[in-house]
Amino acid sequence: MILSGYTKSKKMRTLYRFHFTGIIFLLMTLISPLSAQAMLGLEVMMQKSLWRVDQLSTQESIQQTGSYLYLPLGGFAYIEGAQEQLELSYKDILPSLTQGDRSAVFNLLLGPMMLSAGAHQVESTNLEVDGGKTTAYQFSLPEIFHVSIGYGSFETKFPNFALFDQLDQTGLVIKQQSPELGISFFDGSFGLRSKQSNIELSDTIGREQTKYTSVQGTATLWIQPFYLSYSQWTGERLFFADNKALYLNSLNQVYQGGNQASVTWMPLIWLDMAFNRSNDLFVESGLTEPLKSQTDTLSMTLRF
Repeated sequence: MILSGYTKSKKMRTLYRFHFTGIIFLLMTLISPLSAQAMLGLEVMMQKSLWRVDQLSTQESIQQTGSYLYLPLGGFAYIEGAQEQLELSYKDILPSLTQGDRSAVFNLLLGPMMLSAGAHQVESTNLEVDGGKTTAYQFSLPEIFHVSIGYGSFETKFPNFALFDQLDQTGLVIKQQSPELGISFFDGSFGLRSKQSNIELSDTIGREQTKYTSVQGTATLWIQPFYLSYSQWTGERLFFADNKALYLNSLNQVYQGGNQASVTWMPLIWLDMAFNRSNDLFVESGLTEPLKSQTDTLSMTLRF
């Protein structure tokens, strides 16, 4: 059930979104050589969000729901799956956007290394991104002498996207390379992580460039029963993919920086409560002035 309404102010429009989203996880503990026990778990998440955007934006309202699946395959592999539904309406005569995203990742543990292969598919009423697909390959080496490294390679194809440099041609290809480096202190209670994302499009699609680069830094702190996280990034992103292709931003707008802070409280093994605030600076297609958006999210997760 989603309830929404908004109030107008001089500089900003406030859109309240209430998500009562039941996210069901099919969880089983990894079977280790020391234990043959398995567990079937159920998680339900309830979330409430407050979303603000500059009045110059053409966006009117956003409604979003999703689900996630985690399934281990013995002690050395596991599968992740995600599904997301997006409803976006505009203020002007533009038709509303309805979009469904589905993704899956296979993860293989080889000693201290993890190899991942992911796929993402888009079904949208926006014909230019409808049928879009992302493939991802990621290598990560976590916590070797308190240092972790990772490298992700993504390729996204929108077969129906009209090209600008090649008239009467369709088929946009986006390639992205994302190296990561992290370090932890105090037995993992405090951590720092950095990531650079290099995105290259096969066509300018009417913009001045085909290459977009961003750098992101993240700090995390675990003080039982709280987990704190803050990240900030600068640069530019367009059609940004992340998290082994579980995430793909298929909106045709350039993001020019942002930050995110979250606090998670875990008082009981079956209960998490979290607050998250994210701020983004973006330029919509057809506009030149950057716009600001802010999202506040309260969530509660129950485990059964």
